[in-house]
Amino acid sequence: MRIQKTVLVGARNQGVMSQFSFFDPMVAEALGVIGAVLKSLGCEVVWIDEAIDHLDPKSSLWQLVVDADLFCVSAMTHTEGRAVELARFAKIVNQNIFCVAGGPGPTSNPGKALATFNVVVMAQGVHTIVDLVRCL
Repeated sequence: MRIQKTVLVGARNQGVMSQFSFFDPMVAEALGVIGAVLKSLGCEVVWIDEAIDHLDPKSSLWQLVVDADLFCVSAMTHTEGRAVELARFAKIVNQNIFCVAGGPGPTSNPGKALATFNVVVMAQGVHTIVDLVRCL
């Protein structure tokens, strides 16, 4: 598989209390760096951060996933559940998509993430993503 299009998503916590959380509005900075690295490899990159654009099932943003090869989600520990929801829906929208989890949440509990994701990138994903994309 040659990776041509990648969708990067910063998962945001869901629920009533999420609107009061200091951490949720923060953009996942690592995704910007990973996106730049992927672009340098010739990949088309779409970056969606749920602190800005919420990915509910009716969102037109899911059209970006339909023809993507790679779906990467960055999650904190408190957003792991949301990351799983996003990956499950991405696999409904695009049955051929390869789903990757990263961030502190999946790194601390990779077994849980691997129940849904194809791969968990642990620690510094900026270094690992290059090898992963080249192997796919």
